[in-house]
Order: sequence, then structure tokens, then C-alpha cells
Amino acid sequence: MKERMQLSSVITDQMVELPYRRIAIVREKGADLETPLSVYLKLRGQGASFLLESVSGGEQVARFSFIGVWPKRAFVFQNHAWHVHSPAGVEQLPLKDSENPFDQLRQILRPTAEPGRHYLEHPLRFLGGLVGYLSYDFVRYFEPTVNIMPRSDLPEAIFLEVNSFVAFDHAFGKLMLISVAEGEEQAIEEARRRLDALEDRLQKPMKEDTQEVGMFSGQRLHLHQSRSL
Repeated sequence: MKERMQLSSVITDQMVELPYRRIAIVREKGADLETPLSVYLKLRGQGASFLLESVSGGEQVARFSFIGVWPKRAFVFQNHAWHVHSPAGVEQLPLKDSENPFDQLRQILRPTAEPGRHYLEHPLRFLGGLVGYLSYDFVRYFEPTVNIMPRSDLPEAIFLEVNSFVAFDHAFGKLMLISVAEGEEQAIEEARRRLDALEDRLQKPMKEDTQEVGMFSGQRLHLHQSRSL
């Protein structure tokens, strides 16, 4: 049996306890000649993905860049309703009169937000959760005096429920591969398989791809089943 070639030698592999009975598995690798953009291009595939860059003081690049793929779910707010995308399909949840979209989103997430055990702080400061954006039009839900009508053909907000991503550490030149499990042994093994899938993608060279890859294709958001990564 041919062994899977490693990206580089393992620096450390740790389990980080999170709120809501979740566990983050963090696997560190040398970044070698990678950049945040090269990591993103190798991982993005055809599904929903993101690259988060930030600066400190307006000029200096911050320590971490984050690259995320294969979200568990995606929440798209459009035409006065949340559209919840998952591998099982799309569920539409219209906003009730005078209801705040974020209050509704909290209700959607509440079934998975059970009290957790002690939270161990981690220098990454981000170990999974929601990543996304709000359009300027969204301000009308917080400031009623601003009467801005959004475009019906564009989402007002998109949030990805992230449980598999890579942190690029600019300070130490390393990659931190993170996968979040719900805490049970089977979920932990599945999280490890997602880390293996991330490693496999990173070992392969970037393909020449001139096709425009976006989050939407015919207003559908494509998510992948974990077992098919």
C-alpha cells in the first residue's frame, strides 16, 4: 500500500476544547513555498469557500490569514427570508413581521448551541463558527430611519457555518489545518478525515483553471457531503 506523501513533517497535532461540546483538531504543517492565495486556489474546488485577509493599523499584514472550504451549512438572506443551504437541500425560512434577521438566525442555530465544557483559549482566536458578510442595505434592520430597498437579485447577507479551514501563520511560516467535531468519537474521526482531505489537496499542484468560480451557480449554493471530500 502506497503511503500518502506528507506535506511536511508534523509539528504538532492538538485537540482544543470549544463551547457547545465541540472539539477542534488542529494540525500544524510547514508552509514551505505556499502563500494564502496558493492555499486558497488549491482548496477552493467548485463549492462555497473564502479567503480572509486582514491588516493591522491599516498597513501591516495581520498574523493570520484564513482559508475555508466545505461549510457545514450556508445561510443566505434574500427577499426577506433566510435560505438555509445544506447537503440535504435548501430550506426557506421567511422573516416574520417586525422580526430581526439575526434573532431568527439565532433561533435556527439554537438546537446546536448546548452548554459546553471549559473553553481553552487558543492563539488563533478563530476556531470555527460563522463567516460571511452583510450588505449596506442590511442597515435598515438596525436603523429604521434608513429606508434603503435592496436589489432582489442579490443576497443581503451570506454566512457560512465553518468547520474545516486553514490558518496561514505569517509570523512563523506555517499552516494550521483545523477541523471541528461535535464531540463524539465518530465525529472526531470524521474531522480527522477532513484534515486528511485538506492535506491531500495541498499536496497537489494548482490546476490551470480559467473558469469563473463563484458561490452561486443559477442562484444555488453548492455544498459537499463530508464523506465525499
